[in-house]
Amino acid sequence: NLLQILRYSKPEWTLIFGGIIVCVVGGTVFPTFSILFSNIYEVFAEPDPEEKRQQGHKWSIMFLIIGLIAGISMLFQSIFFGTTAERLTKRLRCR
Repeated sequence: NLLQILRYSKPEWTLIFGGIIVCVVGGTVFPTFSILFSNIYEVFAEPDPEEKRQQGHKWSIMFLIIGLIAGISMLFQSIFFGTTAERLTKRLRCR
């Protein structure tokens, strides 16, 4: 039963809550990526090559930041939920 599992995992609720927060942050990555990607079209339409280069560098850094946020959020999701699952499994097996 799901409610029993939630009761057993009560000591790890802080880890579960942290994992949920990190999942929300990670979930905003792809919508943000699509917004940034749509702005790239404006850069390619720029007639001035120097302005195109500057804007291209700016948006490439933004994509790098989005990639770092995605990677860090996946790392912390794995840490939070993995630790929770490991502790819950150990507690259930020792029971």
